[in-house]
Amino acid sequence: MSRDIKDFLIVKEDKNLRRDPHSKAIINTNANEYMNYMKRVNRFDRTEKDIENLKSEMKEIKDLLKLLVERT
Repeated sequence: MSRDIKDFLIVKEDKNLRRDPHSKAIINTNANEYMNYMKRVNRFDRTEKDIENLKSEMKEIKDLLKLLVERT
């Protein structure tokens, strides 16, 4: 069942927000805000991956240092 955005109710506080009368969900119709949100989400995901990569590399360095100390 496809609904047109015109069927959604305008939220008084913000003209970019619409309420779906069926599900009561609030939808942001501002494409720029959505794109900025997605950029923040993607940046956060990349940061998490970078942190995990650094943790892995630090563990590898630590293991190599332990090995060197054991050999001396």
